[in-house]
Amino acid sequence: MSWFGRRLPPWAAALAGYLFLALLLFLPVWLPPGQRTVGGDGGDPFFFSWFIRWFPYAIAHGWNPLLTAHLDYPDGVNLMWNTSITLPSLLVVPVTLTAGPMVAYNLLATLGPALSGWCAYLALSRYVQSRPAAFIGGALYAFSPFMVSQSLGHVHLTLAWAPPLALLLLDEVLVRQRRSLWLGVALGALGAAQLMTGEEVLAIVGVAAAVGLVTAGLLHRQALWSRLQPALPVLGVAAAVFLVAAAVPLGLQFLGPQRVHGPLQPSNYYVSDLLNFVLPTRVQLIAPAAVTHLSDHLAGYGSERTAYLGVPLIALLALLVRRSWGLPVVRWAAIAGGTLALLSLGDTLHVAGGDTRMPLPWAVTSAIPLVHEILPVRLTLVVFLLVGLLVAVSVDATLATPRWRPRLWGAIAVGLSVAALCPAVPLLTSPIATPGFFSRPSDLHALPEGSVILVAPFAVVGSADAMYWQAEAAMWFRMPEGEAFVPSPYPLYPPPSATEFALVRLADGSAPLAVVDASVARQIRADLRRWNVEAVVVGPMAHRVEAVALMSAVLGRAPLAGDGVDVWWDVPAALAQIDRYSVNNAAPPPTRPL
Repeated sequence: MSWFGRRLPPWAAALAGYLFLALLLFLPVWLPPGQRTVGGDGGDPFFFSWFIRWFPYAIAHGWNPLLTAHLDYPDGVNLMWNTSITLPSLLVVPVTLTAGPMVAYNLLATLGPALSGWCAYLALSRYVQSRPAAFIGGALYAFSPFMVSQSLGHVHLTLAWAPPLALLLLDEVLVRQRRSLWLGVALGALGAAQLMTGEEVLAIVGVAAAVGLVTAGLLHRQALWSRLQPALPVLGVAAAVFLVAAAVPLGLQFLGPQRVHGPLQPSNYYVSDLLNFVLPTRVQLIAPAAVTHLSDHLAGYGSERTAYLGVPLIALLALLVRRSWGLPVVRWAAIAGGTLALLSLGDTLHVAGGDTRMPLPWAVTSAIPLVHEILPVRLTLVVFLLVGLLVAVSVDATLATPRWRPRLWGAIAVGLSVAALCPAVPLLTSPIATPGFFSRPSDLHALPEGSVILVAPFAVVGSADAMYWQAEAAMWFRMPEGEAFVPSPYPLYPPPSATEFALVRLADGSAPLAVVDASVARQIRADLRRWNVEAVVVGPMAHRVEAVALMSAVLGRAPLAGDGVDVWWDVPAALAQIDRYSVNNAAPPPTRPL
């Protein structure tokens, strides 16, 4: 920081430092750009790349970008019910149109931790004198186990600048008692911006703000109303600005078409396992195989096991709280952070992957509409912000000590805590392979823009390849499929159909193809007619040979192969031909053997 400080303002030096660390984390996706994506497969990055490409396409055509019929045609999708990262997608439009949606996604994924850490640095600078202390606290937030795990695909969670900025603004309004109405405008605009980035993080900020306010009230009962009353006009302006800015998107979400009803995620599944606070996962640099064998079986799954603090950091926090309990900021952050950690455990306590059935406070939220849709484990996002605040206070106190021995021991304690959380650098990445049919769509453009194409692998939850190929093809065609929340019995699946059932089960190996049942073939043909499908494309996928055989039997002819795909053109003509054979009681034309 001192080297940077002589050349850059402290805030700029901090931003440069976070950008450098983020680049180290994501380095493989930039060598070269657009050829790799973070994670073991393209699932979530492909999903978000679709949204990144959709918004400029919709705006260029004068359409409402929050609704689409390019997925799950003909009913379409209400994107307000999905993590559509509207605002970030609009901010990277120049990159999307010049370098492609995956480069734009990788840019957002890289900037997410860096900008989140920088915003945390700005907020924490309010509570410490030392800039290095604020930088370390911000880095702990930016590259926490939460951020690193979610960087494997959930960019809507790593663009987490709202929690520290909300802390900063609420500190201005409630603690420092600044009465500028512009603070209300800023707070309301922050909420609206977060709404169009990710609703779940906005809800998390709301829960954290409520916990923080209650904590402050318990610690300062007599001063609570005297501080809250002057802030009411500013908070009123914030609410008004938010409601005006959010009225249209929220109205579309709750009153518009394709509204989703019922729970979006399984209840009490994505929770913090008690052992996760002390057991590292595979995203940590220091994670012995014997330990990860245990952490692999904790509650939830891989990228949602984000509660790891580590024994050194827990010991450091305990020592800080014991020695500095007299500091109001330490008391507040410790109680609020501990409360949020408790809430992250979910409805019941989970230990070593097992549900003890012991009830916990989060169960109360089941009676609060929408709040219970928060995945409890994701509350650890704000836990790490408050932990970063406490660590910054600890570092600040250590640096202010004139004696060398306490400074040495303090440096060792912080060093061990940071080392335990250090991520495995760089992140796991995987190559991207888009069939030339979509990336060089000369043949594809033989169809009119907006034509409906059935693409296999069928796009459902966990399988977004077809969505990414559609984005690479500049949204030239529509699909009767998609990984999106729609009114359906199963979250992230389109309404049930014989086509989806057959292709999904075939791809995951649960229903190997031996023969094509005539009734199933008729149902798939009915789906193709109902969806107005013009062409069927089978791309790279598991059990591709079987998928080609299935569609050949359904359409009564073999496909044309080329550019990495198998294509059946002019599906309506093929279906009409099969109908003529059926009317005449003649055998259909021969197809590939099954």
